[in-house]
Amino acid sequence: MLRIDKRCIAVCSEHPMVSAKASVMVYNDTEKKWMPSGSSSGISKVCIYHHPGNNTFRVVGRKLHDMEVSDIM
Repeated sequence: MLRIDKRCIAVCSEHPMVSAKASVMVYNDTEKKWMPSGSSSGISKVCIYHHPGNNTFRVVGRKLHDMEVSDIM
């Protein structure tokens, strides 16, 4: 059962803008190459959230095979 924290609704007024499936990579400046984000490689569902009050955006990726979550930006 999904439980929604009512405190988060009041404080976290982000709205999902768009989502897509992608291979999320992070550039490793030391090794000068792209590396998989998180602890393993694989396809992620990437969502962009908008907070209209602050006019800010947040990009979040969730691995499809193990549901690992990481804030990308």
